[in-house]
Amino acid sequence: MATKRDHKVTGFVLLELIVALTLIGVGLMFLGQWYAQQQQLSTRQTWVYDTELLISALQTQWQQTHKVPSDLSQLSHPDGSSGFVEPWQQTWQVLPQAEHLQLQIAAPNHAEARWFASQLPGARAVQEQVFIEVLEPDYSQVANAERFLHRQPQPQQPELNEMQVDLQMNGHALTNVSQLQATSASVTMVQSDLVQTSDFSATHARIEHLEVDSLISPEGSLLQLKQQLDLLQALWNSCVAQGRCG
Repeated sequence: MATKRDHKVTGFVLLELIVALTLIGVGLMFLGQWYAQQQQLSTRQTWVYDTELLISALQTQWQQTHKVPSDLSQLSHPDGSSGFVEPWQQTWQVLPQAEHLQLQIAAPNHAEARWFASQLPGARAVQEQVFIEVLEPDYSQVANAERFLHRQPQPQQPELNEMQVDLQMNGHALTNVSQLQATSASVTMVQSDLVQTSDFSATHARIEHLEVDSLISPEGSLLQLKQQLDLLQALWNSCVAQGRCG
């Protein structure tokens, strides 16, 4: 027959198990929130990148036709996809001006509009609206323009998209890079708004905010842990109610 001491020991074991599962669950929630934040940053980076491509396509068509573009549906995405990714699932509006044109799009709020405008040259935020001035391209004053590196890929001239040289930066920083691909890199510190990786391993990670849609560990999913925690909580409450756990 179990003694009162045995009941107390059982109660303490259940309590320690509940605490351990709670800590594991909180850690998994933090990791999930971090993953969701990285997904949001990736989406924002795509907005900026596709907007730069859209501006480049507008200027190219303007130069070729000598007419102010008014229909964005006629522009082709460089990768052959159906269209450009538009921020906040809104639609760009084309506003022709005297010597240039403006692109206009509505953001959910002023803070979002200010952030997006800060990512693009020639952009400004007015309340919830973002305006981007697109000037008519003029390469007539540039001699041998093919010799220069282009910011956007040139599908018809792939040799312009590559650099067959080693860069010696002489201690200077490389800034404002939208995309960088490397086989190997050795750095002292990395500070970035967005990091995408297929495999992540770290000895120590400090995370302020973490969101996740679905998280599965070798021991089970977060949902299973929550169900087990609820069951243990119910057992503990029953034990306390019967006076066997203090």
